[in-house]
Amino acid sequence: MRKAMVLFRWMALLVMMAAGPPSLGIAQSNAASGLVHVIGTSQVRGGDMSAARQEAIEEGLVTAVSRVLIDLLPAESVAGNFQVINESILNHKDQFIQDYKVLAESQLGGTYRLIVAANVSVARLDGAVKNAGIRLGKVSFPRVLVCIAEQGAEDLSQDYWWSGQQPLTDRVATDAVTRALLQAGFKAVQPQVVPGAAMLPAQLSLAQAQALGQQQDAEVVVVGLASAEAADTGTGSLGQSSGSVAVRAVRVEDGRLLADIRESARSAAADPQAGSREAMRQAADQAGAALATRVAAAWRQQSAAAAAIALTIDGIGGHIADFVKFRSALGSMSGVDNLQVKEMMPNAATLTVQYQGPARALADAVSKLVFDSFVVDIQAVEGKHIRLRLAPR
Repeated sequence: MRKAMVLFRWMALLVMMAAGPPSLGIAQSNAASGLVHVIGTSQVRGGDMSAARQEAIEEGLVTAVSRVLIDLLPAESVAGNFQVINESILNHKDQFIQDYKVLAESQLGGTYRLIVAANVSVARLDGAVKNAGIRLGKVSFPRVLVCIAEQGAEDLSQDYWWSGQQPLTDRVATDAVTRALLQAGFKAVQPQVVPGAAMLPAQLSLAQAQALGQQQDAEVVVVGLASAEAADTGTGSLGQSSGSVAVRAVRVEDGRLLADIRESARSAAADPQAGSREAMRQAADQAGAALATRVAAAWRQQSAAAAAIALTIDGIGGHIADFVKFRSALGSMSGVDNLQVKEMMPNAATLTVQYQGPARALADAVSKLVFDSFVVDIQAVEGKHIRLRLAPR
């Protein structure tokens, strides 16, 4: 019974998240770091407070993983692959929880609740989704312009390409973040100093980054700051230098913030200058990897929403075998990807697919499918919605 209740609560949470952000939600996530705050609930049985507390923590951690998962995948993909997700991801939540902390707890009658702050590994979740065989469809990742102002331990001022000045040393953070984006499949825009760019500050606002991206024909702009501090060491001794990188990604089309990442690292070296640059590079590597994962997830969400076509199939009551044959044939068609069952009713079903073309082209292709026991009758095509009927021969 308890497992059924947890599953029901999770599905209710999924529906609320799919509909939009709640004004007073029970789960809040930091899309950049995978830090999630959730409320876990349990019932106190036989006065066993310790068991109730652990049960509430376990439920909270499942909700935390679920919350980050819904940021990575379209809601239809989660619903359509829920059985696989439940078995391979939610049942193994501990693989994705890096650490957690109970912030507050309270008991009211026989109900026990607590607030959990959990760090969820986005990279592990992304890998688990792919390993589970959940198809995300082919997405053409955007052109990205990287605008990071850097100040190493030896630098008197910040160095950034839009100043128009030649760098005195390698731009460590810029190179590392760009490399991570390229490895993830993004396209890097080679920046060109345009009139007025040199007047922009080192710390670009999102609006300034958006305008610069428009000038540079970029679809996403990464703006940020990188700094390093050298350790004060004696001759021949190792010191701990530190580096930090803070980057944000903005979509040029509408100025939407896609990711906000902050990372830091430390490095031990006898040479303070070398140690500080290595610490900055390590922080930039971490920031670049997290940034690539977050922006890719946001782009997949956008692509799926833009490309999804809904098909409502009537006439399936008493003919489920025909529906199964049709669904299999539809999923095998050229250009069709990420087929999901969105809704099942007694005599109808709604599917969603990603299709490389307009709904009318998909309807024409579907109408040419041939089956032994039934025919496909296209009844209407409106926008991105196709209504059809499976009629017995």
